[in-house]
Amino acid sequence: MLDQSYCQIVRDLAALHHPNGYEAHPAAPSNLKDLKASIKWGGTFKVSPDHCDNTIYTTPAANHAARAWHDIWHYYLDAEFDTQGEIEVWKAQCRELVQRYRHHPSLIVFLELTTIEVLGQIEYFDEHGHFPPNQRLFAQACLLEGAYRDKALSFLTN
Repeated sequence: MLDQSYCQIVRDLAALHHPNGYEAHPAAPSNLKDLKASIKWGGTFKVSPDHCDNTIYTTPAANHAARAWHDIWHYYLDAEFDTQGEIEVWKAQCRELVQRYRHHPSLIVFLELTTIEVLGQIEYFDEHGHFPPNQRLFAQACLLEGAYRDKALSFLTN
């Protein structure tokens, strides 16, 4: 939708971090404790199938891949599913993008989309008490306004 190559990058990163796969499942963990327990017990990594309409991704499957990539960073960092934990995960995801895709011509867009997807939605939630009803329109508006460009670009100077 916003950038086909971003969806492919997200699918590639999900596959890299989940060589045994992942699946959308209603019983996906919704907090760090449950995430750790589900990984300890093995099986397929589960992500939430909810709210996959009107996202920045081209398909629900691409959205599931983004969740798999995002959620595994909660595990790696031992980061809670709260604002501070989300910020830690966002930073790790952006650093990974720079490390793996430094020479990709769309790296800046990838960083912006990741920043909007995580940080932008957190800030929207904190202000409105809910996530953007249409994440796609929210992301498009943020890109047009350059609302998160400086934060995204900061990863190129670190």
